[in-house]
Amino acid sequence: MSSYHEMNGMSDKIISDLKREGKYDEIRRNIADELATEGVTSDLQIQVKAKIEKMLETLPPSTKKDELRSKVREELSKGPRVDTIARSTTHDMSLYEQLRAEISTRVRMKLGLITKEEGPAIGGSGDTPSGTRPT
Repeated sequence: MSSYHEMNGMSDKIISDLKREGKYDEIRRNIADELATEGVTSDLQIQVKAKIEKMLETLPPSTKKDELRSKVREELSKGPRVDTIARSTTHDMSLYEQLRAEISTRVRMKLGLITKEEGPAIGGSGDTPSGTRPT
């Protein structure tokens, strides 16, 4: 049985491999596409534009550029943040589901439960049921 530190090192190695291979970037693009497809991005742009236009009506024309930036940041910090809106729209398990099979295969390979040849191709479509070895 592996020690805690060996397991932690294995986890770090799998995470760094996934990052190096661009898996997280791929998932970010998928989520951004999902947000755009569902209209969240355009709806959010419309809401932000209306909020800023309303705020601008209350400022004098002599407002300096730096002060305007500060006011815009302050106004946008009120209410739900963009990441909160995005999370409420996408499925919370989206990231997990996209990586689950790949991580499972990599962990079993690191533990010596399956070999690279026995496991599905990294980045492939899936995992074996119930954690059994492929036949």
